[in-house]
Amino acid sequence: PNKQRWHSFPTQRSSNLIKNLILNELIKKKSGKPSLNLREAENPQDDSHIFLLNSIRDLYTKKGNLAYGKFEPEKDIFPFQKLLERFYKEDKLQKGEPSDLFLRFSRQAMKQFEVEISKSTLATGGYILFIYYQENGDKFMMVVMLKDKDAPIVEANLTIGLGKHLELGKLHFAARVNILRWRESPEQNYLSFVKRQEAKEVSLYFRNFIGCTDYSDSKQQTRSLIKAIHKSLKEQSLNSDELAEKKHDIHQYLDSLEKKDESVDLETRSEEHTSELQSHSDLVCRLLLEKKKQQTKQQT
Repeated sequence: PNKQRWHSFPTQRSSNLIKNLILNELIKKKSGKPSLNLREAENPQDDSHIFLLNSIRDLYTKKGNLAYGKFEPEKDIFPFQKLLERFYKEDKLQKGEPSDLFLRFSRQAMKQFEVEISKSTLATGGYILFIYYQENGDKFMMVVMLKDKDAPIVEANLTIGLGKHLELGKLHFAARVNILRWRESPEQNYLSFVKRQEAKEVSLYFRNFIGCTDYSDSKQQTRSLIKAIHKSLKEQSLNSDELAEKKHDIHQYLDSLEKKDESVDLETRSEEHTSELQSHSDLVCRLLLEKKKQQTKQQT
């Protein structure tokens, strides 16, 4: 049989591969009991599904209202991490051979999601998308909750009708786990969330489902990064010319990442400057070193 491969998907970034995706439905009305509508197999990796993945990934990475955190230590109370850990370990043993591991993982996760959302009277259902993919060397598991809505469509006879469309303009709820960071550097933040614009916090049932009840948001981490850079530069006792040069280099580097839609990895940076293991000077040096490495790659 053919091996289960990582399939590339078009994007502005390099080294992007998708292995598994599946869309399930959680049915629930306000004050009602939830029920599940589960697929019998993974979704195909055709153009329409790749387009959906790209739309979600782009919307997710461009969101300014992200929150960051880690799994809670109580695995029995928050079992999603146990399901993900089992899937990841067993999937590595498969070495690319076809299996139903991802299908089973998504079904077990959906049952847990059903338990959590049943505790929220006002919560409503939607479509739950599980995506396992690789991006620039890191492996990610993303869980996204989407809603649908009626929208005008042009029919064959050029009349206007109504059809169901996924609301890709916004993500109802979404979470992403950097799996390699979780397994190899668990002291760093490896979980991120998208928070709804109309809500100041991620809904409790979704956080409980993922298993992360304590987190910080992107604005806090951005302010912390800026504060750390300023403090680092002050500690180095630079003259005015040296200070201006370093500020320019850092700003130029961060600006180049933004233009290429690449992250500064605020999760890691925030951990560094709040940790006793990293000084403020180290933070700035690492930013400048990354800029130098980037320039070297471009020259070669």
